[in-house]
Amino acid sequence: MFLLLLSLLACKDRNAVTDSGDLERIDNDADGFSEADGDCNDGEPNIHPDAGEGCDYLDNDCDGLIDEGLTVEWFLDADRDEYGNPETLAVSCEQPTNYIGRGGDCDDQDETVHPDAEELCDGLDQDCDGVADNGVIETWWPDMDQDGTGDPENPIESCEQPDDTVDNDFDCDDTRADINELAADVCDGVDNDCDGELDEDPDLLWYADTDSDGAGDAEASVLSCDAPTGYVEAGEAFDCDDSSSEVGAGAEEVCDGVDNDCDDVADEPEAIDAATWYSDADGDGYGDPSSSQPACDQPSGTVDNASDCDDADSGLSPETLWYADVDGDGYGDPSVATASCTQPTGTVADSSDMDDSDNTTYPGATEVCDGVDNDGDGDVDENDAADVSTWYLDFDSDGYGRSATSVQACDQPTGYVADSTDCVDTDADVNPGELELCDGQDTDCDGDVDEDDAADADTWYVDADSDGYGWVSTTTTSCAQPSGYVADATDCDDTNGALNPGEPEICDTLDNDCDGSTDESDATDATTWYLDSDTDGYGRSSTSTLSCSAPSGYVALDTDCDDADISINPAATEYCDAVDNDCDGEIDEDDAADVSTWYADADADGYGDSTDTTEACDQPTGYVSDSTDTNDANSETFPGATEVCDGEDNDGDGDTDESDAADAVTWYADSDSDGYGDASTSQTACDAPSGYVSDDTDCDDADAIANPGEIEYCDDVDNDCDGNVDGSDSVDLSTWYYDRDGDGYGRSDTSVDACDAPSDYVSDATDCDDDEAHINPGGTEVCDDDDADEDCDTLSDDDDSSVTGLITWYIDADTDGYGTSDTTTTACEEPSGYADVDTDCDDGEIAVNPGATEICGNGIDDDCDGGGGECGLAAAELETSDASLVITGIANGGSFSYAGEYVHFMDDGDGDGSDELVHVSINNGGYYRGRVYIFDGPVSGSVDDEYDADVIVAGVASQGRFGTDVWTGDANGDGLGDLFVGAIGDSSYAGAAHLFFGPVADGGEGDADISVYGGSSSSYLGSGVSIGDVNGDGDYDMLVGAPRVSSYAGEVYLFLGPITADQTAGTDDDSSWTGAATSDYAGQEVAIVGDTDGDGNNDLLMAAIRDDDMASDGGSIMLILGPASVSGSWGSGSADAYIRGSGSNDYAGSHLDSADDFNGDGYDDFLIGGPGSVSSGEGYVGLFYGPVTGSLRDSSADLYLYSDTSGDNVGLDAAVGDIDLDGSLDIVVGGKGLHSGIYGHARLFYGPVSGSLEVSDADTIISGPGTSQSYFGTALALGDSDGDGVLDLAVGATRDTSTGGSGATYLFLGSGM
Repeated sequence: MFLLLLSLLACKDRNAVTDSGDLERIDNDADGFSEADGDCNDGEPNIHPDAGEGCDYLDNDCDGLIDEGLTVEWFLDADRDEYGNPETLAVSCEQPTNYIGRGGDCDDQDETVHPDAEELCDGLDQDCDGVADNGVIETWWPDMDQDGTGDPENPIESCEQPDDTVDNDFDCDDTRADINELAADVCDGVDNDCDGELDEDPDLLWYADTDSDGAGDAEASVLSCDAPTGYVEAGEAFDCDDSSSEVGAGAEEVCDGVDNDCDDVADEPEAIDAATWYSDADGDGYGDPSSSQPACDQPSGTVDNASDCDDADSGLSPETLWYADVDGDGYGDPSVATASCTQPTGTVADSSDMDDSDNTTYPGATEVCDGVDNDGDGDVDENDAADVSTWYLDFDSDGYGRSATSVQACDQPTGYVADSTDCVDTDADVNPGELELCDGQDTDCDGDVDEDDAADADTWYVDADSDGYGWVSTTTTSCAQPSGYVADATDCDDTNGALNPGEPEICDTLDNDCDGSTDESDATDATTWYLDSDTDGYGRSSTSTLSCSAPSGYVALDTDCDDADISINPAATEYCDAVDNDCDGEIDEDDAADVSTWYADADADGYGDSTDTTEACDQPTGYVSDSTDTNDANSETFPGATEVCDGEDNDGDGDTDESDAADAVTWYADSDSDGYGDASTSQTACDAPSGYVSDDTDCDDADAIANPGEIEYCDDVDNDCDGNVDGSDSVDLSTWYYDRDGDGYGRSDTSVDACDAPSDYVSDATDCDDDEAHINPGGTEVCDDDDADEDCDTLSDDDDSSVTGLITWYIDADTDGYGTSDTTTTACEEPSGYADVDTDCDDGEIAVNPGATEICGNGIDDDCDGGGGECGLAAAELETSDASLVITGIANGGSFSYAGEYVHFMDDGDGDGSDELVHVSINNGGYYRGRVYIFDGPVSGSVDDEYDADVIVAGVASQGRFGTDVWTGDANGDGLGDLFVGAIGDSSYAGAAHLFFGPVADGGEGDADISVYGGSSSSYLGSGVSIGDVNGDGDYDMLVGAPRVSSYAGEVYLFLGPITADQTAGTDDDSSWTGAATSDYAGQEVAIVGDTDGDGNNDLLMAAIRDDDMASDGGSIMLILGPASVSGSWGSGSADAYIRGSGSNDYAGSHLDSADDFNGDGYDDFLIGGPGSVSSGEGYVGLFYGPVTGSLRDSSADLYLYSDTSGDNVGLDAAVGDIDLDGSLDIVVGGKGLHSGIYGHARLFYGPVSGSLEVSDADTIISGPGTSQSYFGTALALGDSDGDGVLDLAVGATRDTSTGGSGATYLFLGSGM
């Protein structure tokens, strides 16, 4: 009856009430819904309000809609072009045959016509945009006069360009080719450039003639079709100073610093008041009366007097000093001198006598061992003295020398001795004074090895019984073992081979092993005896001993298991005491004398059965000591057990199934009798109390129709007690649409049913783009790249009259993508012929715009940056980050590679129009072998020399220093770049220079075509190398320096061509020049520099960088004019021009190079560098204009670039070339020292430039990396690495680590900076 009542309540309609009472809800198809619940087909269980809609043309979810959300629009695609005909629409869940999901095809019979098709010029609308030939028709204008500009009055619309038409309308008279917008206006009374004005750009040039002298000033000119007043026509007499009628073409030149006759030269020798100057060829300050010249200013190599008595000899003048020679040895006393043009009797020109009272002491005299400097060379008793002694090398310092290595000297040199009898001079323990030893060598140098009397000879003992053991009383001594003897003397009986220390001992009363004892315990047949501490007759196995007989306290049995207890042994009685009393390996067996009784516990409840027992020392498994179990078959029944609901008295307390039973059930009050209880009111019992149920899920026990079995409605009540009020299972849900972008408008294709609007859902379903909040029916149409319909009216951008944000477009007549503001329009999309920027500076030339590449020297601002095509390194300051290429030195086998020590450009060897870049690392390859790397231009970015070079030429000799100096050029005239490389360390620093003809390939110095070798060790040949034709015969000649010949005096060698085989200095050279004094380092740098005197032959430069002629280590440079066929010593007497370093530590000549014709006078010029000392040198570069003669100072250079910063070291390298293409040569100088916190600089001066300038005044300064000791500026080179016709600059930084390597070369392009 109770269950029936619950069923009736569940079926009751709580909203419909009739006179006859509540009606039951009938659910015919048992789907959980009746017609009253909204079931629209109660005969089909798959159709009801909670069913999912399927594509079956039925209203599965009873919402009045069929297949909603599942149907798709399909369009017939008859021509299979993936676009359908919008006129043939089908709506279906599934795709019909030959239909596709997108329309837009305007001709579904032609597969070449659809929205993605390419528009063709054929009168058809291929891309279905509603316009035929859209975007392919162009406008053309007639060009009847063939001047490249068209007639704007007669445009022609066509896809293809008709004959005699152009793509512009710049012509205002198509009958004349000289009239159009691109033509230049000329003085002819015609509007040549179509700008509506006549002759506005006159082409006739006139010069102002302010001083009315008939000559015009080119600096004050005007263009005019007619002659202006006060002007003369250009091309007539030129006036260089129009403020003075005394200055002009034709005026007389005077010495006033003014170019009076306007010939570009002031104060010529022809000036009417020029002075007379006399040649001072020998540089002694006195002039030759027979050789004079007029000039306003004193010419180089002249003086204002004519009092020289012999101008070919600088040693003869009125002030020439002659020195007294009392002892008549040809050398004078420097303290007694007479000034005279002629030599007085008893005097000589030489003032180097050290003692004018002794005719055996003078420079060049024979040196003897007497403690006196006989030959005046500053050294006393040298090794070449006539009476020197012979000393022998004592390499091992044992006081005995080797006869094969000796020197001669007055005094005993260190490491040498007078005795030469050492037979092994590498071992101090071998010499005539040593004892002979058994070591396989003649230790005492007596000719015999290992004699019997050697100090360490061994003692050997006779072995009569041959058992390997000797008898101590019979011996002999020897290095080697004699027959019948042994080294061991321990035999105790040499007559019995069975008795010796190597035999085993046995129990036989003999001393078998000779240890002095018989029958010891180690006898091989000894018996084992066991300790019996408790004297029970049984021994312990762990303590035993070997013996031929039984020791005291030991027995033969070892079976006692406790030898400390006499009661424990194999014969004892067993007890329950956890001890193995009888030593049988078992403890407390069941037969022990004192075992216990145990009771079976079958149900394992800890209580035993008193009727089932056993005896044992320890408790057996399944037995207990308690015997009180009342039912040993039930483990749940025993005294103190837990009571459970099973109808039994489990705990033995006399009661059955009490309320505290362990498995008693919790029952919940069901006040409304709906079968669901209240979890807050409960009690426990084995059986259900009246009014209680086991279910505790009722959420309202006062309402019988609010429980988990009820249907949910949208009524703010949790009808079905699922914890959710008005959940998604409510039968009266509303439909809400997803509003992803939060604009208040939802998407129709994504909806949910719910009582209340979920978050991000709205009731409106009209949004056309739910990903963009600004796109909805209430949005504002704006111009955008994706042509979006912001207001959802199906129109977008230019098609929607309400659009905002229109873009301004600028006319782009030359179609280069850059427009001008002359003509503008507004639109969303770019109109044809327009651009979105107005930065074009010439809209009539497609090659001119902000994105174009600037072309050097064309006078056009190609990139519209306001310039005019300037070239070169135009920025005032540059850094290494501006370099287009960085070559990093990779240390291959060396601690530091010194990459970038030299950089050069080599003539294009691969025909691509770009010079090759040469980068030198003197320490790569390990142990200063050195390598030369060649990179084929153009190259950019960051590269490593060792891995990325196109060609590697490697030095192979350890310490060879291949790459010490490098020359590049075309030596053999085949049009390919050749490579001449110095290697000062080859052959024990004799040095070498190797010539490789182009094309240069990978290899080593052994692959050279021609090599020059030093003639003596430590000459350092190859410090300076150069190639050129010095005698005009068409063959290349070689100039090579060896600065350490003759105690560092140095020497320079010239080898004349043709050269077809390897050469050796001092043997094969044609001319040579020797340094004047020791430590002058002549030949440290050499160069063949061009024709400085205009005689058709190239001339030679060579430097002695530490010559003390004018100042300590000031250095000197000799200029030898070609053909240079006469050898000589160093100094002004051998040179055609002699330049001396004027400051201490100038190191003048550390760099020598040609400067081409720097000043444009027809003579080649040259430059020298004096970097100063490494730590504090300031340095300079001097450029001398050819021709150069006489004796000069380095500071007298025509262009003198110097530094005032200590440690700057300007002058290590310099280079000359026309970087900015202005027709004047420019010069760049390097300095590796610290300057303003930057390590190293390259400084560029644009020509023309002359005079004396501080390097900080350079036009462009390139700063090295801010890393200590990078030596940026060590090397410089100019060349065209990218083939653009503009010189580029390479700078070496030989100790740079900022790029992650060891040294680097940076390349700065000459265009675009």
